[in-house]
Amino acid sequence: MKKFFTLIATALLAFNLNAAAQTEGVVELSWDTMDKNEAGDNASDQFAITFNNNDGFVLKPDGGRTQAKTERESCAKVLNFKNNTNQTLVIPEGTKVYKINFYGWSQGDNWTYLYAYGPETSAWEWTDPIGTGIKDNAVIIEQAKYPLDPCVVGEAYAATSPAYHNAGYCFASLDFSDEPYEGQFCFVFSGNNQERAWMEVYTTPEGAAAAPGAEDVKLGKDKSQTIYIDAAATGIENVTVQKPAENGAIYNLSGMRVGKDYKGIVIINGKKYLNK
Repeated sequence: MKKFFTLIATALLAFNLNAAAQTEGVVELSWDTMDKNEAGDNASDQFAITFNNNDGFVLKPDGGRTQAKTERESCAKVLNFKNNTNQTLVIPEGTKVYKINFYGWSQGDNWTYLYAYGPETSAWEWTDPIGTGIKDNAVIIEQAKYPLDPCVVGEAYAATSPAYHNAGYCFASLDFSDEPYEGQFCFVFSGNNQERAWMEVYTTPEGAAAAPGAEDVKLGKDKSQTIYIDAAATGIENVTVQKPAENGAIYNLSGMRVGKDYKGIVIINGKKYLNK
């Protein structure tokens, strides 16, 4: 019985720590945190998507975008992005963005990629040298800077569109520590399909420094690590760990990779520990 109550106390502590982490420089922009309509099956505003973590970020897809809960390999955090369509992330006044991590998968059986980002859709800071509209999977995999894996493919596509990661993996980690973004951040995807993705936005230098990096393009599904928290969860038992590699990587309860000095509940090789 004592052990049972200890687990409950640990779970409550874990979620308090997780909430604190969100307010200390990490903002999740996902299906879980998106403000939804009354039915709970779409964004409350498809043209200006807001989030319930009270951080003031607004995602504006050109032309609007229908949202719906979509799950692949136990990951259901993703938002729905249209290919070759500009996206504008409005940054709250007084907030600086030091890093953005993108997680997710390419919808369908083929690869896509992050093509460009910058302060304005008419003034990209960076564009992928391969150009826009590339649909050759081999070119995307071998040459794109930030390719996005479908993660699950049909047998007919396996030879030309290999899957190297688990759905919900980190496919792009953009570091702006030298010159953080303010006001807005714009980006656009290209490739074969629409994208299912979510973001972690780091608003402090410390948060950015502790953030995980993107996984290698051809990492392999046996090594790909994705950890999710059910937004409706009320206990630590709702952590889902998919195929963790036994390499000692340390994660907090929001799925972020952290260093050995991180204090609180951590996950190492699928097991939970209290790091004091």
